[in-house]
Parts: sequence; C-alpha cells; structure tokens
Amino acid sequence: MHQTNFQKDQGKVALNILIGVAIFALGLIYLYQMNSIVSQGYALRNSQKEFNDLVSQQKAIEAEIAQMQSLPKIQEAVQNLGMAQADNISYLGVSDSKVVMNDLGVAKQ
Repeated sequence: MHQTNFQKDQGKVALNILIGVAIFALGLIYLYQMNSIVSQGYALRNSQKEFNDLVSQQKAIEAEIAQMQSLPKIQEAVQNLGMAQADNISYLGVSDSKVVMNDLGVAKQ
C-alpha cells in the first residue's frame, strides 16, 4: 500500500510537471503571436504613412502639371523659345489617290 501511494504521488508530480510545461509552452506561443501582431501593426502604420506621403506627392505633382499647362505658362514658353504667332494658316487637303515611290525616288500615281 505504501508503494501505491508513492506511485500516485509520482503520477501527480508528473502531471503537475506536464501541466507546467504546457502552460509555459502556451505562454511562449502567446508571446510569439503578440510580438508578431505588434510587428505587423507597426509595418502597417509605416506603409499607411508612406501611402499618405505618396498621395500628397501625387497631388502636388498634379497641381504643378496643371500650372505648367496653363495658358500664361504656355505663352511664356512660346516667347522664350522664340516662336512666332502664325497669322495666315493654310491646311493641305489629302487626296484619296495613293502615292508610291519608285526606285529612282520619283512619285507615281
């Protein structure tokens, strides 16, 4: 009977050790998952900040493009490039006939 109590006590100790190891393992798993969640949250905040910065840059570039395409800026560029305003504009008509070049460079119809 003494040995039976000893075996029961050994079983209880083994069960307590097993429960302790399981609690420790679950604690480690919990800490790992929390660390992963915090890291992902930090990365998400950084990505959101970067996205917002890029949206702001895009809006600034679109505003700059609109400003550069304004009529006063185009007129200023025309003057700086030394272009002149065309007064008499003539448009060339296009005929339906086909023009083909021969080997001598003379056009045939």
